Formats: sequence, C-alpha cells, structure tokens
Amino acid sequence: MKLLASLILKTAAVLLTAWLLPGVELDGLIPAIWLVIVLVPIDYIVRPVLHILSLPISIITFGIFALFINGAMILLASVFVPNFSVDGLLPAILFSLILGFVTTILQRIFLPEKE
Repeated sequence: MKLLASLILKTAAVLLTAWLLPGVELDGLIPAIWLVIVLVPIDYIVRPVLHILSLPISIITFGIFALFINGAMILLASVFVPNFSVDGLLPAILFSLILGFVTTILQRIFLPEKE
C-alpha cells in the first residue's frame, strides 16, 4: 500500500514539476506514470554505477558533478518515455532538483514517518 501511495505522489510531483518548468514537456497523466516507472530502475541501477565511476571528478568538483549525472538520467528517461521531452541538460538538471524537492515535500505531508 505504501509503494502505491509513493508512486502516486511521485507521479503528482512529476506532473507539478513539468508544469512549472519551461523546457520540459509532459503530455498527460499516462506519460507521467511511465516516467516514474522508468526513473525507478534508472535511480537504483544506472545512477549508482555512474556515481562510482565519476567519483574522482565528483571529489574535484565538490559533488557538483552529481548534478550533471542527475540531469543525464532525466535525459536518458526522456528517450524511453513517449510524450516526455526535455530541451537540454540545464532544464534536465533543474527538473531533477525541483522533482526531488517536490517529492520530498509531498511525501512528508502525505506519508509521514511513524515514530
């Protein structure tokens, strides 16, 4: 049940973030659901590998290079999800940052942790 609620909140966050950002086009609810489904394996498989491989440059740039990796993951997802497009790396980086922020806020409001 918590997994379904989390997916619904992430889909809402994707819709809100795409609506807020120019340069990101998302045509409806179904592509938003597909984007969330595609981002989950990218986040858990591809991103950690890239972070490990780019560790030296991340250390040199004090972790700022991780933003580029996050943007690249959004661009990678846009290849697999129809009706979702991003106009470049900068909108992808902003989408990634705002999506994380909005997702965190929604999860804190609607899925509070039990103490």
